Amino acid sequence: MSRSPQPRSLLVLILLFHGARLLAIDDKPVTSTIKQVTVFLSGAQVERTGEVDLPKGTTRLVFGGLSAEVDPASVQVHGTGKFTLLSVKHGIAPVATAVSSTEVKALEAAITAIEREIQDEQTHIAVLQNEEQRLLKNESFEGGSGGISVERIRAINDYYRERITAVREGVVARQRHIAERTQAAQKLHLELEQLQGKKPRETSQVVVEVAATTAVHSTLTLRYVVRSAGWSPLYDVRVDDLSAPLALTYKAQVYQSTGEDWSEVRLELASGDPRVSGVMPQLDTWRLGPGTRPPGAVPVQRPTSNTTVSEVRGIVRDASTGEPLPFVNVALRTADGNALNGSATSFEGYYAMAVPPGARRIVFTYVGYQPHEQDLNSTTVNVELQQSLVELKELEVVQYKRPLIDRDAAAMTITSEQISNMPARSVHMRGARSATLDHTQGGVPANYGDLTGGVVNALPPVSTRHGNTHFSFRIALPYTIPSDGQGHAVAVKEHTIPSTYRHYCTPKLDPTAYLFAKLTGWDQLDLLPGPANLYFEGTFIGETYLDTEQVSDTMDISLGRDRSVVVQRKRLQDLAQRSFAGNKRTETIGWGISVRNTKGTPITLVITDQVPVPATTEVAVDLLHHDATALDTARGLLAWHHHHLPPSATAQHTFTYTVKAPKGMPLVLE
Repeated sequence: MSRSPQPRSLLVLILLFHGARLLAIDDKPVTSTIKQVTVFLSGAQVERTGEVDLPKGTTRLVFGGLSAEVDPASVQVHGTGKFTLLSVKHGIAPVATAVSSTEVKALEAAITAIEREIQDEQTHIAVLQNEEQRLLKNESFEGGSGGISVERIRAINDYYRERITAVREGVVARQRHIAERTQAAQKLHLELEQLQGKKPRETSQVVVEVAATTAVHSTLTLRYVVRSAGWSPLYDVRVDDLSAPLALTYKAQVYQSTGEDWSEVRLELASGDPRVSGVMPQLDTWRLGPGTRPPGAVPVQRPTSNTTVSEVRGIVRDASTGEPLPFVNVALRTADGNALNGSATSFEGYYAMAVPPGARRIVFTYVGYQPHEQDLNSTTVNVELQQSLVELKELEVVQYKRPLIDRDAAAMTITSEQISNMPARSVHMRGARSATLDHTQGGVPANYGDLTGGVVNALPPVSTRHGNTHFSFRIALPYTIPSDGQGHAVAVKEHTIPSTYRHYCTPKLDPTAYLFAKLTGWDQLDLLPGPANLYFEGTFIGETYLDTEQVSDTMDISLGRDRSVVVQRKRLQDLAQRSFAGNKRTETIGWGISVRNTKGTPITLVITDQVPVPATTEVAVDLLHHDATALDTARGLLAWHHHHLPPSATAQHTFTYTVKAPKGMPLVLE
């Protein structure tokens, strides 16, 4: 009789169970803190450090409580001591937080009550307006054959006056109440959208498996990239004296909403942008034929929108000429295409507006240009619009038989040196602000000085690193950047830039002189395109935009109007003449320009004016007299250069021209 195998099988099971327990690896949490952050124009690399005691054998280390935006491909782990890194894994650890349905229902009920209240008020307004119409129709009455007494007429007039006044006052009062309730409903709608838009808070973790032959104490470093962060440049430009260099304070607006605060961290601001593709576009074959178009660049996949952007600004230009485009429509839309906010570019092509919650796309539209739309992923969005392609049905070629401006004026052309003295690519002012300024100083310790435009007392030490394709600023002192999505000012550097100052005036358009600062050597200062606050003689005068994406080695910054330079432009009536010969008429027009420098110092002044340029061979323009120092015959532009206009000095200039045209041709000559 054989023995039963049950005791032996039970022993095997027990041994396997204990062996599995011996082979199991316990999770060892690692307490880590953020020590350094490298912030890109969009995105950031976070560096955490933590200390841990590793026992002999295999250990699984868990870095928990990380941002849910960690890019798994960017995770790097390094450590001190002798151990072997076996694996690195990233995962999401969701935390369930439900939105309260009671709060949602309460808000919806409050909104419904306000909407009903508004409807009731609108009904009352309609009743009052109907009553007013009836009163106005019945106010003309007939007294009949027997007439009506004066007292009766007075009583009727008093009734109509009092009643119509009461009706209109009632309409106004109810309209005011509707406006107040509408504003209250909008606030409740916003609260409801924010409440319904709350998602369960998620965190992520990195699990690192290591093996050590002996027990070791190690300092671990964890690096990863997050997307909801970035920085944009912000400048303060100060001019205290026209004989002194220009002072430029370089600052940065750093934002992040990654879900984890950066407390007392070392910052490095990098000019790189991981969102931008590094793949060079390739030319495709240009096949020319009827109906074909030149090939365009292969579209690059755009990044997802950055939902933490609270303000967006930039410049819109013509893609072919590079000139700024005014009055371009700029709209912010949701992912579904619903418009949330809108603006238009200024004369200098500049725009700036707040970004409401839910905005995901920014759209640019302009008559004659192709619309442009992209994800909203940065606080600065500069755009170049392409002109719309149109089919030309007729083409007329006009050959001019004589120069546009004849006589000896053809020899008076503007030299390259004279043209270089004019602000070809200038940085213009967007407009003035009120005296009360709202500048954030978040993230900047108080002992770093005033960053709102006054003189910075002591900027923190900053070192600059230059790579092959980018540069970065290493800030020596720590900063705190909370995860609130708001911009926090970080001081970078302060520069003193050699500059010359010139006044420019176009009295035909504006009898005001504008002061410009011409900067040299700015291209060596690692500047990026961004807004700038302007201060002249200690007073805030407005905001401008530094467009550093240009090839010129000089930059012109407009410092605004200078009322101390008085300019007048008058038509010279004693030179005005009109004559007729056959079916032709000839008109002589003269203009006088006077400028007075009321400043206490000499100035350099450039005045520009123009004569008309014919658009057809039936019209001829002759420049009879002028004292301009430069002349552009192709565009009909005249310029006067005063390199040293003394204090209290006055300059006088005149020019005359004749226009010959058919007698019946309508021409605007003013």
